[in-house]
Amino acid sequence: MLAAAVMAAPVLLSASWKHYVRDNGLRKTFVRPTSAAGTSALMVWQGDMTNTVIARAFAKEVALSPVALHIAGPAISAILWLFILTWAGWRIGSSEPRERRVLRGAQLILGAGFVLYLLGLLMLYQRSFLKEEGMQLASYERYVSIYLLGWIIAILGIAAAFLEIRSGQTQRNAFFYLTALPAAIIVIAISQTPGLDFQRGYIRGMAKMLAKTPSQSRIYIICQHKTGDMFFESRYELSPHPTNTHGYSISAAPSKDKFTETVSPQQWRRKLLYYDYALILHADDEFWRDYAGVFTIGPAAEKYALFAVNKSAAGAVLRPA
Repeated sequence: MLAAAVMAAPVLLSASWKHYVRDNGLRKTFVRPTSAAGTSALMVWQGDMTNTVIARAFAKEVALSPVALHIAGPAISAILWLFILTWAGWRIGSSEPRERRVLRGAQLILGAGFVLYLLGLLMLYQRSFLKEEGMQLASYERYVSIYLLGWIIAILGIAAAFLEIRSGQTQRNAFFYLTALPAAIIVIAISQTPGLDFQRGYIRGMAKMLAKTPSQSRIYIICQHKTGDMFFESRYELSPHPTNTHGYSISAAPSKDKFTETVSPQQWRRKLLYYDYALILHADDEFWRDYAGVFTIGPAAEKYALFAVNKSAAGAVLRPA
């Protein structure tokens, strides 16, 4: 039953998303080509040198960069996780030789699966991700931790299956160590995650913005020097409002941040003519210094600041909404 639910989950999520898109009259703004010609065109940026650079960066990341599971345990590199989890699974004992063989065979399969998973992730960075994301190994830690968490759960499940229970006290100990203790660790870790406080404030901020804006007004979103998560979450929360599809992080001068576009103040004022509001979700001192002339007031003191667009022949000016 559990396996069937896991297999069905992606299909149900996809169907739910299509239903949401259809009900809100939304349209796709980014469709990845699936034909051979389209894929070749998408990958025209790639060359042997680019793939080599990505491969070297990936190998260094696997060997040296710490991977934190954000629930419990140390932050260590993927290669160390591989050895530690293989050793831990190998050490889980059983009095039956046949059971030991099955257990150790399972650990070898999980270890080999992790290596193949890393190789597949490398291929995705080289062949599927956008160039900027591939070069930065975007979300590497998150992708790797998914497999590691599954491996840890598998080890706990195998340990529970082979645990020899002879008394009520042993049963209580088994329940505590294999069920209650991991559950308590997860609950405590999640309750102390700073991102949840941000998310609660973010949802309240989005509700406040929606209450101020007519349903079909166009909104330009700024998430300065962010990787895009906040931007795309905001587009989802603000739907069916039309929003900008890029340019969420801008700078008057070229930036080292790959996600930041170079846009002069005058160019941004012309872009804003196509919008009714500008929503500032995150802006640093550099942003306010570069674009101070576009606003009628100084830097916004509150988060999720909403500005109305005043349009003129010279370009747009933003005033507090």
